[in-house]
Amino acid sequence: MITLNATKRDPSIGHKDGYLSAVVYGPKQESIPIAIDEKDFANTLRKAGESTVIELSGVTSVPLQVLINDVDLDPVKSTPRHADFLAVEKGAKVEVTIPLDFVGVSPAVKVGANIVKVLHEIEIEAEATHLPHNISVDISSL
Repeated sequence: MITLNATKRDPSIGHKDGYLSAVVYGPKQESIPIAIDEKDFANTLRKAGESTVIELSGVTSVPLQVLINDVDLDPVKSTPRHADFLAVEKGAKVEVTIPLDFVGVSPAVKVGANIVKVLHEIEIEAEATHLPHNISVDISSL
């Protein structure tokens, strides 16, 4: 399991250099404003995406199991400005979007056709610990 360290932050204090402002919340979790190292978050987002359970430590006495629920990106730099973490309960189902990973080469493409992929992710409901990171779709038979 991927672990991410966080610290509680005072919401009245603005953004600190090198840290990303975030919040963790859930059905049975009170909303807590937190700060996360920007580089650690970028690496975690790249590895985990929004469908992998992450262990968030340093916020409560026991590490929280969370999903990255939303990331606000800077419109110019495309870097994260803020993140929302959803605290998940054991055994509880969550609805998330899972990216589709297209593998293989279609015989039609080999002879000059184009494949237009209009669906790049699907929404599924499952226990948070059983969510796939992505779903591979073999297009070699198209």
